Amino acid sequence: LITYSNPSFVNDVSMETIIAPNNDFYYNRFNPICNNPIVVIKNTGSAALTTATITYGIKGATPAVYNWTGNLTFNQTAQVQLGSLDWNSTTNNSDQFYAYVSNPNSITDQYAFNDTMSNYINFPPEYPSSIVILFKTNNAYYESSYNIKDDQGNIVFNNGVLAANIIYRDTVVLSPGCYTFNVNDSGKDGLSFFANNDGNGYSRFINAFGPGVLKFFEADFGTNFSHQF
Repeated sequence: LITYSNPSFVNDVSMETIIAPNNDFYYNRFNPICNNPIVVIKNTGSAALTTATITYGIKGATPAVYNWTGNLTFNQTAQVQLGSLDWNSTTNNSDQFYAYVSNPNSITDQYAFNDTMSNYINFPPEYPSSIVILFKTNNAYYESSYNIKDDQGNIVFNNGVLAANIIYRDTVVLSPGCYTFNVNDSGKDGLSFFANNDGNGYSRFINAFGPGVLKFFEADFGTNFSHQF
């Protein structure tokens, strides 16, 4: 039996979910990250929610503030991509991330107990400034593309000319920062899939100045995958 009544508050906003950073297996497709956390907020007040303040960060690091604007009626949610993230650490140990939402419609939140969430996270991988992208196409080479973007969304590397069953070795030199490696497949069956005749491809990061593979990427990924480092 579920019973309900009118909203208890006029101006109330809640933090519903932290999608990234989060080490929960349910969100592993979005993690780990090095920038732009993703959270979900919810309007739990009777008044339409048009503004809110989100304070977030790694526990022990300098917090950041994001001013959200939108238009949510009662019980509606919004997924919000936040700004930069101060890690304040050089270790690769799990730590905690928190997000706190306040000031609904520039008014004091009337119910503070649903404003804050925190969870454990994994630090993103760190690679040398010079890496090699080892990328093998399959028969359906025309479906594949890959690039690297910086934390502002600018493409800093892109390989747009591919051929069938070729191994590409792209040496990329990057300045210190947060980057995203994106691999796309317009056929929605990745680089290797048992139920087609496209053949087998793969993608890897290898060390530019020494032996060893830095990262193996799953070849059966569907439409796309992203890897932040």
